[in-house]
Parts: sequence; C-alpha cells; structure tokens
Amino acid sequence: MMSNYDNKNNEEKNRKAFEAAQAEASAGNLVGLNRLGMYYLRGIGCEPNQEMAFKYVMQAENGGFASALYNLGGFYADGIGCRQDKHMSFHCFYQGALAGDLDCVVKVGVHLLAGVGCRKDEAQAYELFKIAAKAGNAEGMNRLGLAYESGLGCTQDHQAAVEWFRKAADNGYVDALYNLGIMYQRGRGCEKDDNKAFQYFYQAARAGQSDSMMKVAKAYGTGIGCEMDVEESARWVVKAADSGNPEALRVKGMALEERDGEEYTIQAAECYIKAAENNDAFSLYKVGGYFETGKFVAKDMDRARMLYQRAAELGCREARQRLAEM
Repeated sequence: MMSNYDNKNNEEKNRKAFEAAQAEASAGNLVGLNRLGMYYLRGIGCEPNQEMAFKYVMQAENGGFASALYNLGGFYADGIGCRQDKHMSFHCFYQGALAGDLDCVVKVGVHLLAGVGCRKDEAQAYELFKIAAKAGNAEGMNRLGLAYESGLGCTQDHQAAVEWFRKAADNGYVDALYNLGIMYQRGRGCEKDDNKAFQYFYQAARAGQSDSMMKVAKAYGTGIGCEMDVEESARWVVKAADSGNPEALRVKGMALEERDGEEYTIQAAECYIKAAENNDAFSLYKVGGYFETGKFVAKDMDRARMLYQRAAELGCREARQRLAEM
C-alpha cells in the first residue's frame, strides 16, 4: 500500500511532467503537443479533459507528427473529445500504417476484419496482422494467432495459432496467455493439458486479464488443473467482478440475490446492470425485469421488451419465455 508520502511524491512528479509538456507544446514541439494531449486524457498532473486531449493531439498530427495518428484513431473510434466517427478512425489508422506505425497496421487490420469504417476484407486483415507480427509487434502476433485459430482470412491452422500466441506471450502480450490457456484447455494445436491451461490462465489473471480471472475461479471451484479451493475460487470471482468481467458480475449478482436484506438486492442489481452493459445475456434479462416492474428504474415496457429481445438473441431461455408471455 502506498504511503501518503509516496502519493504526494507521485503527484509532484506528475505535475512537473505536465508543466514540462505544456512548455514544450507552447514552443510548438510536436512531441510535447501529443504528450500534453495524452496527459489531459489520463489526468496526469491535471484534471482529465477529453476535449483538450483531442485538441492537442490533433495539433500534433496537423504539424506532421505521424505517431499522433494512432491516438487520433482511438479518439474517433470511441468519440473521445470529438464526435464518434468510425470512417475517420480508419482513415487515421490507415495514414499511420502508411507512415510505418505497426500499431496502426494492426488497427487497420482490426477494422478490415470487422468492416468498421471500411469494406470488410478478412484476407487483407490477415496479411496486415502477418506483416506486423513478423516485424515484432506483439498485438500483431496475437491477432495472427486468432486468425489462424478461427481461419479468418486464411486456412485454419491450430498449431500455427499456438506458435503465434506463444510468441505474443513471450513479448508481454497478456491476452495471448489467455489464448494459450484456451488452446491447452481444448487441446487445439497442442495436447490437451488442464494443468498447463491453468498455469497460463493464472499468469494472465495475475496480470489483470479479467477473463482469465474467471477461468482461475472455475478451476479452483472444480479442481480441474489445480487443487480445489472454494475460498480461492470465490476470491477470484470477486476480483474478476471488480475488474468489470460480465460473467463474474452475473455470478456475484446471483450470489448476492440469495442473501437476505434489501442492501444485497440493490448490490445484485448494480452487478446485473454493469454486466448487461457488456451484453451478458442473463443480466440483460434481469435488467429487462427492472424496467418491466419499475424496480430500481422508471417503468418502461418498450425498454423492457428491447432488453428481453437482446437477451433472447444471445441465448437466454428465461428471456425467450418472458417474451412469449407478454
């Protein structure tokens, strides 16, 4: 745990870093402009301000700082400090890729894979992931592994998927550890090994990967791949829920509902609402019930039906039944 001294020391360092970036930006330094924008985005040495973040990163890009294109692409993708614009997002990433930014190369591939802001082209996405991966980009390695795992844009090859996931993991890409765990859990491209799967999930969970946290919780709960430990399982469910994992939030909500007391019912609702925001099917059904009955939210039958419909489309049996009854 940080002491008050450490907190104050970090605040002072952040303030000085922000002031230095301000000085660089005032002098027209493009790196300083981009850095100042990211400080505003993250609230480093200042109050977070998305509009100011966009403004300074845009100034850096207008001045010819190609590395700002990656940040701008992200801003347009998520509507940070600007109107959300998927086409502009793709354009920024594309220009950055042309300038040789490997992170932008990967993002162009991601857009092409989904057809977001551009025409869908899985084969071209695969080629871009391969370029980035072979140039040493860790996310590109992971994306190439996913392409081989699913056969998107290429011939399905589980052994190649495992190889690229391992390379990405060796280069510090945490999601690749989760993907390796899945491959060993299912015996795809490698011999099925629950112990190895657990080890990869545990490494990723320790690094903050929320899906891996739930895998670790399930392993401890069942004793598959590790020694059974119910208390440790519950601890990892809570950690996963705290990190925003929708499955963990649903499980936590269901556990809270079983406890007596209105405060637990409210806490359960909070869990379901957060999980529903990430399209957890059962949680969408539960929130639909809140809108149908007016519990915790204003009664809205149209919203209830919409949520039931989304839940049903995602496979929730209870939602399909409720729709049939309405």
